[in-house]
Amino acid sequence: MDKRYITVRGQRYRVEVNFNTLEDFAAMKDLPITRIGDLRLEKGDNLKVMMTAAIREGERLDGRECTLTPMELGTMIDGNVITEFSRIFEAHVTSRDDAPAPAAAAPEDAKKKSRR
Repeated sequence: MDKRYITVRGQRYRVEVNFNTLEDFAAMKDLPITRIGDLRLEKGDNLKVMMTAAIREGERLDGRECTLTPMELGTMIDGNVITEFSRIFEAHVTSRDDAPAPAAAAPEDAKKKSRR
């Protein structure tokens, strides 16, 4: 998956949705991780918390620490940021038929495999 970023008030943040993100979300919501599938992100607080968790994880993967809280993030975002985050979130958590096919193996890689 490509690295994806959103810009919030002039600051660029990497967004990553993976199991660490889900664990952070569950911890911030004080829920067992098994309940995540029951939640709806349309609820504003859930969306803020998921955005915060995804930004924290993305920044961690880029080697930066992010200490934003959901409350702080909520004062910084607007509809454009929410829309962009929603696109990134969807790309990370869904399998889409129109996703690009994996790149073909380089000819050298194919030769190495045939020698085995």
